[in-house]
Amino acid sequence: MKRILFLFTASLLLLACSNDDNGPDGQQELKIKKFIQNFYFNQSTDNYTLERLFDESGQTVRESTIYQDISFYWMYTYNNLGVISEKNHFYGDGTKNRQDIFAYDSNNNIDNISFKNGVGEVISVRDYTEEVDKITFHQSSIYGEIYYNAEGKIIKNYVSTDTGTSTQIIEYSGDNIDLINQTRSNGFVETYTFEYDEGINPLYDCVENNYLNATIGDHLSLFNRHNYFSKNNYTQVTYNSSTPDSNYVKTKTTVYNADGYPTSAVVKKNDVLIEELTYDYY
Repeated sequence: MKRILFLFTASLLLLACSNDDNGPDGQQELKIKKFIQNFYFNQSTDNYTLERLFDESGQTVRESTIYQDISFYWMYTYNNLGVISEKNHFYGDGTKNRQDIFAYDSNNNIDNISFKNGVGEVISVRDYTEEVDKITFHQSSIYGEIYYNAEGKIIKNYVSTDTGTSTQIIEYSGDNIDLINQTRSNGFVETYTFEYDEGINPLYDCVENNYLNATIGDHLSLFNRHNYFSKNNYTQVTYNSSTPDSNYVKTKTTVYNADGYPTSAVVKKNDVLIEELTYDYY
């Protein structure tokens, strides 16, 4: 079950970015090529690796989830405007499991996503309506609203399903996420508070240059990957919830190269190693 939930909550983050060759101070500006996350759990059999590959324009081309005994991967396709048009999910042996087709209206606003099974049969469609400061969507028993601020960043995400509702409020400090507060209809409340260094986050430009690709589709767990959505790299995340025994502090220590780009990082939860990150560049 943990693996199934991961596939649906962490597979839809899509990125597109570009950089010049040199920065204003003469330092070389690098383009992200590969981002790897190794996750560790109490039960080593639950450990897995998430590997995301980018082309030289900065678009994600493949994302693999690798367990000890099984693997999966997504392949991404974009239209001539650089917007996500299709993504296909495969088992490790190349057998297609799912296909998502993204459709847009005449103004290039998201219109719908068609979800197909491995043999091409439509199993569900999610319809969208875009307004000035929000997008609404509907898919069977799922209904949602995504609200944007004047800068075009998501500040509220509301989702209703047949199991209840969830509301996320996102607050920013400059170009960094400062706080995420989530409230569920069962009364459960959880808050994530972030602290940052001043280092370059090579994944942030990808999100900023195509925010739709980075957010559309994964409405049940927006900002699950907070690595991508802030200009700098977080150093600490403090989690507080309605269940105090589950509260924790997560810290990240990042190693930078001579150009100021991260090459690796380690993440600890209450001083226990839970994640290792590596970055490769063109």
